[in-house]
Formats: sequence, C-alpha cells, structure tokens
Amino acid sequence: MRDAPAPPGAPRSGPPGEWGGRPRALLLVVLVLAAGGAVAVAATGRSHPSTTTTARAAASPAPTTAAPLVPVAPAVPQPNYAAVVARLAHKGAKVYCGSAHGNQVALTFDDGPGPRTRAILRLLSQARMPATFFLIGREVLAHPTLPRLEVRLGMALGDHTQTHPDLTRLSAPEVKAQLSGARDTIDAASGVPVTLFRPPYGARNTHVDAQARALGLLEVLWDVDTRDSERASAAKVAANAQRGLRGGSIVLMHEDTATVKALPAILRSVRRRHLEAVTIPQLVAAGHRTKTCPYIPNTE
Repeated sequence: MRDAPAPPGAPRSGPPGEWGGRPRALLLVVLVLAAGGAVAVAATGRSHPSTTTTARAAASPAPTTAAPLVPVAPAVPQPNYAAVVARLAHKGAKVYCGSAHGNQVALTFDDGPGPRTRAILRLLSQARMPATFFLIGREVLAHPTLPRLEVRLGMALGDHTQTHPDLTRLSAPEVKAQLSGARDTIDAASGVPVTLFRPPYGARNTHVDAQARALGLLEVLWDVDTRDSERASAAKVAANAQRGLRGGSIVLMHEDTATVKALPAILRSVRRRHLEAVTIPQLVAAGHRTKTCPYIPNTE
C-alpha cells in the first residue's frame, strides 16, 4: 500500500542526507542563494580562469604537427625521360653535367636510404624541388619502405651498388653482381625500374663501364662536389654547393647530418639564382655533356 500523502503545510521528511523536516521557506532561501552563487562563479570563471585550469593549460604542450610530405610536381609536362636515359645508356655515355645553356640543376644524394632520408625529403617537399637519390642495396634492405616513398614524392632513383665497394678493385663478375644486385633490390622496393648508376667514389674503369652498359644503366657522375663525405661542416657544404651552382650542374651530396643542415641554404640559393631543380632524367633530356662541363675541362 502506498503511503498517504502528507497534509498541506506539513514538514517534509525523508532518509538521511535529504531535506528531512526542514521548512519549505528555508529550502527556497537556500536555493536562491545557491543559484546566485552559481551565477557568480560562472561569471568569475569566464573572466578569471581557475588556477587549476590555468596550470593544466600551461602544462599541456601545444600540438606540433610536421608539414605533410607532398609530391613534387614537375614544372613542365614530362616527356619520355626514360627513353632518353635508355638511349644514352645503350651508347655507354657517362654524364658529368647537363647543358650549360639552360637553368636546370640536379641535386643528388648518395648512400641512402637511411635515418636522414625523411628529413631530406621533407626539405625538398617543402621547397617543391625534386632530386635524385643513388641508393645502396644493403641500405634498401634495412629501410625497405623509403624507396617507394621517394618515388611517390617525385624523386628519381639510381643504383649505387649493393655494398658500396671500390669497383675498380673487383673482377668483372664481381662488378656485375654489385650492380645487378642493387638494381634488383631497388626495383623490388620502389616498384619502378632503375636505369641510373653512380659508382662509389666515382671510381670506374673499363670493367665498370662495360657492366653498366650491359645492364642498361646510365653512368652519372657530377661536376659540383660539396665535400660532405669529407666531414665538412654544414657551412662549408653549403658554400661548396653555392660556389659551383649554375645551369647544368650535377651537385654531389650524401645523406649526412651536415648535409641536412646545409640543405635549406642550398635550396634558397637555387631559388635565388632563378635555377630549376630537376631530376637526372629531366636534366639529360634537356641536354647533357659527357666530355666537358662548364668548369671541368677534358673530363673524358
């Protein structure tokens, strides 16, 4: 049976913790005071955040998100660069630089992929400048996802042997194994065929030239050496690049810490001098030199 309703005006009762036995008037007064206090607290909170809230906000670091890596689109519609490279490789050409009559330059990075590859890619991506990476097969096996990322961002890839030996100290079969091993490793990791080759240390002879030609690889050397492989400082690396930077240049760099630090200054110099950074296939498609360069005479 339900409890009978309390007669009008009777005091309210209830279990402990409720308003047992308190007059209704007192209840109304308390409610009014409580409402006023809530308004005051709310107003105060809007103009003066609480110490706890302020401390929590100060302790929370601001979100930091790195700029996304975006593909580097070519400045002009691409012709069939692969056909140009294949034709030069079939002739056994060795490219030291591009045409000195244009404004194109090729930035190249050796010895990757590795722990500094992403930092280099981020700087190139932000500058919207492509480059060419000559990869070591052994390093590709250690960092198998990076070649495909490089291709996706618009970079070109080249063969830099499987283990980076001085090829002139090897037999012809050993040279072939170094070149073909790296080519196959890079092909599998990147998803695109590799047709460029750079000998470690620039060391080459008739065996090296013959094997590169037989494998359909175009030998790519350089005419601007940043000396980053000789433990040069970032400032020196940048100065060496800037000293030789001109139309047709192929700039030699490595995936070193000093190079990463120097790269922003080098990229600014490219832009300031109204040069266009391109990949090696783009550079040779616009013209190339296999015997002389702007300031390296008689290289053949």
